[in-house]
Amino acid sequence: TNLFPVVTTMLFTSRNDYIQTFLNILFPISRLYTGKEMHESFGHTAVYVFFWATLIAWKLFFSYVFEVYSMVLPTIQLTDDYANFPDQSLLKMSLLLVLRWLPQFIVYCIDMSIWYAVWQAFAGTSVGFSDHLGDIRSIKDIRNSFGRAPEHFCAKMLSPDAGSRRGSSGSILASDGNSMEHLDSRKQSLSNPNLAEGQSLLGNDPHKLQGYVNRLLDVRIQKWVMFSTVWNEVIDHFREEDLISNLERDYMKFSRFDGFSQAIYLPVFQTAGVVEESLALLERPGDDDEHASDDTLFAPICNHVTMRTAVSEVWELGCYVLLKLLGPVHNDDAVYIMNYVLKWVESGTVCDHVKITQMRGVVQSLIQLVGVLSKGVSRRKPAASRRSTGKPKARKEPSGPPARGIRRAISANSLASAEALESTRPALAEDVVIIDALRDSTRDKFRALINSIKGMMNASN
Repeated sequence: TNLFPVVTTMLFTSRNDYIQTFLNILFPISRLYTGKEMHESFGHTAVYVFFWATLIAWKLFFSYVFEVYSMVLPTIQLTDDYANFPDQSLLKMSLLLVLRWLPQFIVYCIDMSIWYAVWQAFAGTSVGFSDHLGDIRSIKDIRNSFGRAPEHFCAKMLSPDAGSRRGSSGSILASDGNSMEHLDSRKQSLSNPNLAEGQSLLGNDPHKLQGYVNRLLDVRIQKWVMFSTVWNEVIDHFREEDLISNLERDYMKFSRFDGFSQAIYLPVFQTAGVVEESLALLERPGDDDEHASDDTLFAPICNHVTMRTAVSEVWELGCYVLLKLLGPVHNDDAVYIMNYVLKWVESGTVCDHVKITQMRGVVQSLIQLVGVLSKGVSRRKPAASRRSTGKPKARKEPSGPPARGIRRAISANSLASAEALESTRPALAEDVVIIDALRDSTRDKFRALINSIKGMMNASN
């Protein structure tokens, strides 16, 4: 029945009194089985039986040919000498037979483990080739395989109707009744942090909005969203089991930001260093760089999913940081400039307005600005009260007679000492301007970023 697990399951789960009596008498441990209805498929069982059948058959064949058959003639000769020649000792013959057979017997007992190791190596090699084990050898292979993970995940774990019109694609992407409309209102192109939620930097252009909705309804995005939810659960479980640290958990999880354009953002390990590779591709010398078009220059980035995603994340998060730093005073000007750059991208005229070779300087300035903010903001504590503007406050002069008259015991010397003590006290009437190192450093880095952007624009042809 082990060759056919279905038969074993039928016997264990049978309600026939005779079969149960037979099992209770001859196989009483069957009453303790808890997973009687769970069994392996016939294909897996056949492979398992083939492994052990061939192993045992080869062991018996090898042992007979090289261990048993080679000892038959010496054994017959020793017994023939004892039977045909007089004055032969039985003890001597027995000792010689034991000495002859003992090495062979030892090898016969231990060679099963040797052949099992060889068979296991063959089986492991076969499984490795079938499951493509060892194909990932570098971080590049990890990224390429991770990019294909959602497709394989949905093919294995979801039904064919998932994500289609017959399936519940809306319930997967949104959590309320409005489904797609709700998600679209929250995740437009780039949320403006200084305005109400849902207002986008792309404005109210219906073509852009319709294009984004079409991208949102793309099946590939749905697959990434579903895969990211399961992936984050797995990473959280790894952290609960203390298999990874908090920093590793943050590097490996998908990110979600309310009000941003994308439903999910790739993990850090997937996009780390990709922007540098994109800059290297843009700075790569070409045959006709001066007259190169956007389609030709940005083709390697647009055709690579990870590069395209990383560049869009840097643009979106960079715009968010700039708008936060500028505040509502310069909000309209910044939004207008960003919309203008987006129009250049859509019309394919970025190369006509920007010097691509100076883009690395802008990225480096942005990295320095974000580095200063990430190091300082975590250690920054809010002030208990509003800081001073540096303007002196009017000192209140005492008015009216004192509460009590000066006693005669207070002499002129004591009054003089009191005036001297009053003069040595720090002036409390004036506020001191507090020096904010983080503010000054952020302002310097922000100016450097603006100057690098200005220089890149001014250097355009």
